[in-house]
Amino acid sequence: MNTKWLSLLLVLILALGGLTLARAAPESTPLSQAGGAPTVVSYQGRVQVSGAPFTGSGYFKFAVVNQAGNITYWSNDGTGSGGNEPTAAVPLTVNNGLFTVLLGDTTLSGMTQSLSAAVFAAPDRYLRVWFRPGGSGAFTLLTPDTRIAAVPYALQAQHAAPPGNVIVVAKSNGDFNSIQGAINSITDASAGNPYLIWVAPGWYNEAVKMNPYIHLQGAGQGVTVIQAAVPNGAVLKLVSNTSVRDLSVSNIGSGPTNYGISGQDVTGVEIANVFAEAGGLGTSNIAIYLTGDSEVVLENVTAEASKASNSNTGLSITLGPEVTLHGGAFTGMGGTYAYGIWVAGGSDTFLGAADVRAIGQDASDTNAGLENGNYPTVLLQGGFFLGSGGEYAYGIYNHNAALLEAEGVTAQGENAETARALYNYTDSRAILRGGSFTARTSVTAGMAYAIHNAGGANTILETHDVTALAEGTAYSQGLRNEAAGTVARVNGGTFTARGGSMTAIGISTWGNLTAQGTSALAENGTVGNYGLYVSGDQARADACRFKGSTYAVRETSGALYLAVSQLDGGMQRTAGTVTCFEVYNGNYAAYSCP
Repeated sequence: MNTKWLSLLLVLILALGGLTLARAAPESTPLSQAGGAPTVVSYQGRVQVSGAPFTGSGYFKFAVVNQAGNITYWSNDGTGSGGNEPTAAVPLTVNNGLFTVLLGDTTLSGMTQSLSAAVFAAPDRYLRVWFRPGGSGAFTLLTPDTRIAAVPYALQAQHAAPPGNVIVVAKSNGDFNSIQGAINSITDASAGNPYLIWVAPGWYNEAVKMNPYIHLQGAGQGVTVIQAAVPNGAVLKLVSNTSVRDLSVSNIGSGPTNYGISGQDVTGVEIANVFAEAGGLGTSNIAIYLTGDSEVVLENVTAEASKASNSNTGLSITLGPEVTLHGGAFTGMGGTYAYGIWVAGGSDTFLGAADVRAIGQDASDTNAGLENGNYPTVLLQGGFFLGSGGEYAYGIYNHNAALLEAEGVTAQGENAETARALYNYTDSRAILRGGSFTARTSVTAGMAYAIHNAGGANTILETHDVTALAEGTAYSQGLRNEAAGTVARVNGGTFTARGGSMTAIGISTWGNLTAQGTSALAENGTVGNYGLYVSGDQARADACRFKGSTYAVRETSGALYLAVSQLDGGMQRTAGTVTCFEVYNGNYAAYSCP
């Protein structure tokens, strides 16, 4: 017999009451317990015999061991110390290789030992399984042992809810088979008396509204799924002092606006390890919508919106919330406008995000990884922001008196008629520390601006040691500081423009530019390549290097000051004034400004 262990899905959710799932063995009464810790763990696996999924009566033995496999902390019948095979077997029905068992369920034949928190008192715990097809013959040890991840250690967290305040929702053998029914049954939840609702694997076709001091936990993304068609509404509606974990939420409604998860004026809310989706054929889809006087933390959340005809947004934060993101991915796809994350409306609106991915793609007009507009503040640390396709693509779009501070981010705009990695516009301020900004388009006659700063004297850009690259089919510019009065302060960093049927410019400025220790390079443009292009207001460059195969520097108007800088390609001036101090050419020979 050739028995091969192909895959193992270990759903180990341990809370304060017994947890029940769909059983392969005969059903028994629910295992919810009024007090104490739970005594069962759900385990789902798949076996093959001679390369084919096994179907029939299978016999299993189970043990929880250490990593080395030489210490047994628990076995199904209490025998088999030192990692050895237990004596008794647990008969289970296997269908197309799949089986499910509740470890510690003493109602099952051969399962005489319940589980306890002591079994998981340390992190070094692995599940060991032996299998035999049919009622006779030797057992085969299935390898490798499977590490038991962090979730089971909820057995240790009895402070999460008092004994008796755990309710199990399951398709069978639960306290309830409806999530909303379980929530509605709780009448005494409070800060000192919270409840945990654990939702077993399965698809739950219902809309859910939370109540305060109730915490909702599933068996994992894609394992516990709440799905409904809720046109112009949300499948999961948040309220204050709640949490949602380890499940998926999907709205397939086709109303004017459809939300996966929504919350208005909610505080003390945490969403962790959740997949949220809005995917109906409506006008606008928003996977997660937060508004009003809200304070919400999202950790490792994935949010996707698609299929709406007008706009699709992964995460929308509007009109006042304070939201914190730790990791996660947020995507808007298709329609006219697609946003990974959209932040808007009011100086009280705040987003702090670390190591997130935000993508807007495939919309016909505008695609933005992150759009921040109308007075909000956004602080970013790390992360990836992409806009792809359409007429306009922005990695990050910061506009209308918005404040953006970003450290070590990667932003990219691509495959649009106008592609920008960062667009700072109209009375906004952007402060960039490190990071990479790339604009690239293959659209015919497309324009690529890695960083575009425009909109007047109250529009301010400050960069520190950034890397900017633009590659366009017509125009490409590493930094475009556009419009009279607009301010750009550039410290270090490199700005490169490549290609195009027209011009490539490392840095172009119509406003006020100050550059220190900066390099700007332009190459492969058909009409012209300029490291620095000055046309209006004032530009100051200290300890910089400018390189262009046409001219290193071109000035058509304004005032230009160059100090201790290198020009590879010379200078062309048609108007304006220039003042030079210790300027050098590409061979480090003294250069006299024209």
